[in-house]
Order: sequence, then C-alpha cells, then structure tokens
Amino acid sequence: MKRKKTIWAAVWAALLLAVFAATVLWINPGRRYTLNLPAPEKLESIVLSQGEQSSTVSSRDRMNTLLNILTGPGRTTKGESIQDSPVNAENIFQIDFHFIGQGVSTLFVYERKGKFYIEQPYNGIYTISAGEFDSIGEYMK
Repeated sequence: MKRKKTIWAAVWAALLLAVFAATVLWINPGRRYTLNLPAPEKLESIVLSQGEQSSTVSSRDRMNTLLNILTGPGRTTKGESIQDSPVNAENIFQIDFHFIGQGVSTLFVYERKGKFYIEQPYNGIYTISAGEFDSIGEYMK
C-alpha cells in the first residue's frame, strides 16, 4: 500500500513539473528579433552591391519603396545573426544605408539552399519570398 502511494506521488510530481515547464515556455517562448531599418528621412542614399557591381539609390521615392520591400509584413524571427556577413550563401546583395551627415548601416539579402533571407549582422536572420528577393535585385539594374 505504501509503495502504491509513493508511485502516485511521483506521478503527480512529474505531472506538476511538466505543467510548470510548459507554462514557463508558453509565457517566455525565447528571444525574438525585429528587423531594424532606418527612417527614410535620415538617409542620404542606399548603396546596393553584388560582387564588383554596385548601384546607388538616392531618390526618396525609390528609397521608400526599397525600405517597404525590406520591411515586409512584420519581419520578426528567432534566428540570431552572429556574423559580420552571411556564411554559405549565394547571390548576396550587400545593402549599405548611408545616413545624412555621417554613418553607415549594413544588411545582407541572399539565397541559401533555394530559400531567401535578409540578415542584419548581430541582430537576426529573416526569411523573404523569392518575389521580394527579385524586387531587391531590380535595384541593381
């Protein structure tokens, strides 16, 4: 009889521990990263480069359109970027945001294994569609 009570106590303790762990994970699902892009009015230009080619966007309308493509619908991720630049990537576009006065901020848009990404160094890695990737590539022409 005493052994049966001990088994039931262990089962209840395990069940309570599982409920507690599930609650903690539900409340705190892990760190999420948000793509941080500059405000268009703070930019002097946006320079896109791929290999030896580069293109400068300085028109307000074109900068706004490019920023809207990059912003996309609620770009958040759990994928952390821990590099200065992407690793094992193809078709890499480097995008440099040149601020009015001084300063540059960089992010990368690239393809990896048939999927497309935006990587903001030391922030996050965000998925994008093939259409968005192609739209960004149009700025190189």
